[in-house]
Amino acid sequence: MAIIDFFDRGWRGNPQGVAYIQDDRQYTFQEVGELSCRIANGLLALGLPKETKGAVWAANDVTAWACTLGLWRANMCWIPVGARNPAEENHYVLDAFDCEVLYFQKYFAPVIAELQPRLPKVRLWICIDGQVPELPFARSLESWTQQQPAARPDVPVDMDDVVMVAATGGTTGKPKGVMNTHRSLQTMCAHLLIGC
Repeated sequence: MAIIDFFDRGWRGNPQGVAYIQDDRQYTFQEVGELSCRIANGLLALGLPKETKGAVWAANDVTAWACTLGLWRANMCWIPVGARNPAEENHYVLDAFDCEVLYFQKYFAPVIAELQPRLPKVRLWICIDGQVPELPFARSLESWTQQQPAARPDVPVDMDDVVMVAATGGTTGKPKGVMNTHRSLQTMCAHLLIGC
């Protein structure tokens, strides 16, 4: 079972059901699922290979999570970064872990502007909540996805493909990247469900 299959199970079973609630807004499985497909299709249209590393620099936000789902749907690799982390800590993780795709919220535009010249491996910059005129290298998520199909892409998956590289705590030096596969995340989810 690929990691995106956990979301897709809910989508298949109850497409108009509420998948997420943010403030006063409800998001259905269909709505989030289609957005994740447009994101995945946009990534695949660029010819990016499996396990390409992408991050989402945002506060808790449904659209931000849809970007992570889009990475997984394209069989790519998510690098978690903390929105409250110091900028230099996130810079280290993004650079050391070879991030190539970065989704971010407008709120973080000033720090993104400062870090962009120091993140040469990032080739795609997407602002999830609009255009940022002072960041000409970044596109808005809406404009970037509007021509992409909302259909699920047919992507081959191996259970040992790496879909998340998480930073260790860095207690004995700089954080190291822990590689997680579809198989390891599936096992973690199963253990969580057993424990509930």
